[in-house]
Amino acid sequence: MNVGKALLLVLSRWNLTQYRLSQLSGVNRAVIGKVVSGKQPSLMWDDIEKLADGLAKVDPLATAAFYEALKQPEQFFHTAGIPSQPEIMEREKSENIEAVITTLLKLGIVTPDRLEECTQSIPKNRNGSPSMSLAEWISVNMQWERLGTDEEPET
Repeated sequence: MNVGKALLLVLSRWNLTQYRLSQLSGVNRAVIGKVVSGKQPSLMWDDIEKLADGLAKVDPLATAAFYEALKQPEQFFHTAGIPSQPEIMEREKSENIEAVITTLLKLGIVTPDRLEECTQSIPKNRNGSPSMSLAEWISVNMQWERLGTDEEPET
C-alpha cells in the first residue's frame, strides 16, 4: 500500500493542497507532507479513514479514487504519471512563496493593499473565509501554469 502516491494522485486530480486536506480531515499537515514526500511510508488506518472522510467533503469520487489507488501496485503509479519524487517543485512550495511575498513587501515592490486585493480572488469556504492562504493559492496557480492547463484551478 503506497499511501503517499495515492494521496499525491488524488491531491493533484482534485487540485487540493496538503493544507486544505489537513483542514478537511483533521490529519496534521506536516504528517500529510511527510507521507506525500515519502519520508513517512505509511499511516495508521484511523488517519487513512480521516483522510478519506476529508476527501468525501470535496467529492465522494475522490474518496473512492483514494481507496482504489491504495490497492494499486507500484507500476500503476508509473502508468498514471505519478513521478517517484514529489510533483510540486521547490519554487512552488507555499513556504517559499511566503518568503518571496515577505521580501517583496520589504522592498516595496508590492503593497499590503495589493496583497489584500489578490486574496479576494481565492475561492471561499462556505463560511466565506478563504479556502487557503495567498501563498498556497499562488502555489496552485504556478503548478497549473507549469502543467500547461487552460482550466481554472479548482479548490
